[in-house]
Amino acid sequence: MRIRLRPAHDDESLSRIYATPHDHTLWLDHKLRVAVTVAFARALNGHVPVAADLSCGDGAILNGIDADVRHLGDLAPGYPIQGPIEQTIHQIPDVDLYVCSETIEHLDDPDTVLKLI
Repeated sequence: MRIRLRPAHDDESLSRIYATPHDHTLWLDHKLRVAVTVAFARALNGHVPVAADLSCGDGAILNGIDADVRHLGDLAPGYPIQGPIEQTIHQIPDVDLYVCSETIEHLDDPDTVLKLI
């Protein structure tokens, strides 16, 4: 059984929250999580041919790793792939590394997204 840990936002709230890409440097805890995620991805994978992050915020994680191709997307505007991850995940090809940071806890059906990944 899964219990949603964070409340779902309505469409109006989402458009307000994601009016612009998220700047991770505004919060110390986010800066730390991004730094740890980048270090982990580098240690685990080294060079990655194709990587994706469809909830990328300011793109800091993918931009911090060695990847030939980066598929960046977010709910906020400003990226080639824009919209809810449940929809945009169908727009990318197979990847070697998929980053899903600060995301799963916001999804109504994380299992479906994880299976697609």
